[in-house]
This record gives sequence, C-alpha cells and structure tokens, in this order.
Amino acid sequence: MLYRRNRPLHVLKGWKLKAAAALLVVSVAMSSTAIGQTYYKCKTPSGGTAFSDAPCSGGDREQQVFQGSVQAYPNPREVARTRDRETSMLDAKVAEALATRDFSKAKSLAVTEKQWQMVSDAEQRYERRDDELRAESRRSQDCERSQWSYDLAAGSNSSTGATIGAAKRRMYSACGMREPDTTTTIINNNPSPRNYRYR
Repeated sequence: MLYRRNRPLHVLKGWKLKAAAALLVVSVAMSSTAIGQTYYKCKTPSGGTAFSDAPCSGGDREQQVFQGSVQAYPNPREVARTRDRETSMLDAKVAEALATRDFSKAKSLAVTEKQWQMVSDAEQRYERRDDELRAESRRSQDCERSQWSYDLAAGSNSSTGATIGAAKRRMYSACGMREPDTTTTIINNNPSPRNYRYR
C-alpha cells in the first residue's frame, strides 16, 4: 500500500473525490457520444472529399453515411460466422487444388491444422496410388513384351541407336518407370597447363 504524508494514497476525501467522480462521468459521456456518432462523407463542388460529423451542406453532395458504433464494436457472433465462412471457403479451395494434384497451390493456401492434414493425407494417398500402379504395370504382359523387345534390339547387330532408344522408351512407358536423365557430364581432372608469356 502506498502512503503519502502518513495517509494511504487510495483514500480520497472532499473535493478530490468529487473531482475524480466528475472526471469519470465526463470521460464515459464523451466516449459514448463518440461511439454512437454519425459520420458523413461529402463530395465538394470542386471534386474533393470531406468527412464531417454534421450533415453535408447544400452545395456538397452526401455520398455515404455510417454509424460510429457499428465500426467500434463488431458483433462477436457475426465475426465468428464470417470466420467460419472464410475457413470453409478456404477448405474448398484447398480440396480443389488437391483434386487436380496441384500440391504446391494447396500448400500455399493451407492455413489451419485441418487444411495441412488434408494436404498430408492427399500426398500419402497419391504416392501410394502411384506406387501401386507402377508395381501393377511391372507385372503386366505389356511390360514383359517391351522388355523382350528391348533386349532383342539391344543385342542385335543390325539395330541402330534410334531403334534401341525407341524400344527403351516403350519399355519404360509400359513398365511404369521414369526415364533416367540422359544428360552426360564430363569432368576433366587433368586440364592442360596454359602457356603464358611473360614480358
């Protein structure tokens, strides 16, 4: 407890108590009038915009009127409904991106834990499906035939590079395999020294 000249600070007597009460009443009255006040947006004859708490004058055109209380205290139920509506719309957008297998778009849209779970589940589901399809196509007769055709083309002396390449692509396609990157990188570890002339 704070003391001032041997008296507690929180004890107010006489005119100090009346002044504090008057200050409290005035501040409450001012804040309530500011909250409930109507504001006007007026268009002036010169084309400018003016804001006023009084109605627009005769030469000005009133463009918009809004209440301060509507802006000051939003309805909590309306805020919750708006948030739920926006979340459900975002859920639908994430689901739409996942349906087209656009995982990067779905990840950029995901905000809530539920949406991230949707993305994770879809990724796992599509990975399993792709793996199952590849395994199934490897066991198919088309895959066996294309492997046999590729082996014949690669082992034949009369086959050209184009024929072997075409047989290889058919085999990769029929067996559900991805073609490896055919880019060749040559690394030269022993570069020849350059002859520099010194003057």
